[in-house]
Amino acid sequence: MSVHHITKRKILYIDSGQQLTATNNVFQLAIDSEIEEDYDMCSLISAQIPVSFYIVQTGSNVMYLLEDNQTITITIPEGNYSVYSFQSTVGPLLSAASLNGYTYTILFNNVFTQVDTGKFTFQCSSTAQTVGFQFPANNAVGEVFGFFPGTINYFTVDGAIQTLGSKNVLSFIPESSIFIHANFCQGSSQSGYTDVLSCIFSSNSAPYSTINYVNPQIYETAKKTTNLSRVMVFSVTDEFGNSINCNGGKIILQILLYKSPEQASDSKFNKMVQDYIEMKTNLLEYDLREKLELKNMITELRNSVNEIKQTLMTQSNNLNVTQNKLDGTEPTIQTTTQESEQTTQESGAPAEQTPQQYFAGEAPTEQNNESTTPPQ
Repeated sequence: MSVHHITKRKILYIDSGQQLTATNNVFQLAIDSEIEEDYDMCSLISAQIPVSFYIVQTGSNVMYLLEDNQTITITIPEGNYSVYSFQSTVGPLLSAASLNGYTYTILFNNVFTQVDTGKFTFQCSSTAQTVGFQFPANNAVGEVFGFFPGTINYFTVDGAIQTLGSKNVLSFIPESSIFIHANFCQGSSQSGYTDVLSCIFSSNSAPYSTINYVNPQIYETAKKTTNLSRVMVFSVTDEFGNSINCNGGKIILQILLYKSPEQASDSKFNKMVQDYIEMKTNLLEYDLREKLELKNMITELRNSVNEIKQTLMTQSNNLNVTQNKLDGTEPTIQTTTQESEQTTQESGAPAEQTPQQYFAGEAPTEQNNESTTPPQ
């Protein structure tokens, strides 16, 4: 879609620092100008998001320690972690929460002297009970442990201890998928994402830096609008729909509202083209109807002629039969003179001359019968 086809547009500059509410992960603002309802499309032009949110955030920092039939809730302190700070913090946290007094240790290879696999090895000091980790399906806390969300992973006995290795490479980078939601957006997407204005992928963003995003496909990623008003509500979440708290950092959004070409008034040229196409279509349809009607008429005439011919032939045959009956003659098989003479010779008696029969309307043919002169 070309920008020249857009006849009506408005650009909004959204600053979460000017919000009406007290939080900055879900913020409500009042636009300082009127918003007309005929803006039927919206798109994110650009965004500036501070990486002031933590790797482990409140609401996405709970997992469960399983010891036989006992489930123990583990809450990891909110904040940013490295592999080593997580190792030294969470190991003692698991040990302190154990209901059976087990000691948990987290091991990570020394990258200077050992192969770097990017994974943890967890150890439990006892084999008396089955031990495991359970991670919720609705947050990404399992990623810092090296496991998928919504899974249960059990330790295996290894001599006098139990061990469990990470299934995946650890993730200690800030949230890489940021979803910007708007209450006036109604996108054609799967359930739970219909109000997403845009999704920003921030690869390898360092903590306390800034994500600067510019949309390369403004019109291709546009969404329909609904219930536009001067008061707008925005929120920033991860892929699970959990709020991302920027801890006071300001989010700046540049948003485009526009009226799509389909809703815009047609130009005179477009109107003329449409009228011409409609006229030609009507003429073609009319010609087609005329040809079909003419073909049907010809077929009906041929059928009528055939019926008349059949009727005349039937009537003619009937008249011939009637005339024969009136004349008292019936068509018979005529016996030739040669056949009569042969019959007479065989029987020894003179053959009687069979009277000739004629069909009605036929004239008798004169025959020259030679008379036999009696002997003198």
